[in-house]
Parts: sequence; C-alpha cells; structure tokens
Amino acid sequence: MDKNIKTLINQTDIRNVIKGLGTTISYDYRNKDLNVVCLLEGSLVFTANLLLQIKIPVNLYSIKVTSYEGKTSSGKLSYNVKDLDFCKDKDILLIDDILDSGLTLSTVVSEMEQAGAHSVRTCVLLNKQVNRSVNIVPDYKAFDIDNEFVIGYGMDYNGLYRNLPYIGVLKG
Repeated sequence: MDKNIKTLINQTDIRNVIKGLGTTISYDYRNKDLNVVCLLEGSLVFTANLLLQIKIPVNLYSIKVTSYEGKTSSGKLSYNVKDLDFCKDKDILLIDDILDSGLTLSTVVSEMEQAGAHSVRTCVLLNKQVNRSVNIVPDYKAFDIDNEFVIGYGMDYNGLYRNLPYIGVLKG
C-alpha cells in the first residue's frame, strides 16, 4: 500500500457487498432481460465484478462519460452517445462508480428514457453524502461515503490508481 493513501473501504468489504448486490439484482430482474450499461472508465472494475455475481443472463454495453478534471467535477458532462437504439424497449441497469452531483446519472438516464428504454435503474459503487445539483437517488448502491475524493477500484486521480484493489483517499 502507498503510504500516501488512506484505505477507506477494504477489498473484503467491497467483495462482500458486491456479492449481496448481485443476489438482489438477480432476484429483481429474474423475469426480465437485463441490459447492463457500464459508464466508462471509472465503473469498469465495479461492473466486471458485479457481473460475476449476477446469476441471470446479461447483455452488456458501455458508454464513456467524463465530468472530472483532476479532483474537481467540471460541471460539464462530456460523452459521446452516438446511438442509443440498444435502449429501445429494454430494461436498463446503468452502472456508475460514484453518485456525486448527480449530473452524470440524471443526464444519461434522461437520454436513455428518450431513446425508448422500457425502464432505467441505477447502480453505484459509492453514494456521496452531498447536496446534489439534481434530484436523483440510486436504485442500488454499495456504500455511502462522505464528501471525499476517492481513488482505487477503477477510480482515478489524473489516470492513476485505478488498479488499487480497495478504495482509498489520497493524504495531503
């Protein structure tokens, strides 16, 4: 472990919570065709591990979405959704790493609904306890956290630390 990183959530806790989420999602979608959409790049590790715990067939899609510059959300959402036809008449589970301001999830949910999705539910690894700029609550969440900038388990700081097997906070 890097001495400049404080562990916030360890690997064992992450694994146990994701197993429980997989069981719940499998049950909730047991009579539906589940279409998972991974918001790249931060939720890639979470999505991959969650998929291993979902015990029903899954279609997987991904969309690259960014809103951070360094440790701060830019307030602008950058994404390239050329074709959301795959959403039409589908039950979508949209997976993101962190629910922070709510801008990313609310925008993508709205776009998917406009594209004709039958339903769109959200699943986040981390639900930050902050005042959101938009009103959105995740349908599924792994952990609630305070308003800290986190790294690891797919989340980065300027492209680094995504490969940490735990969630941490940079010291200083």
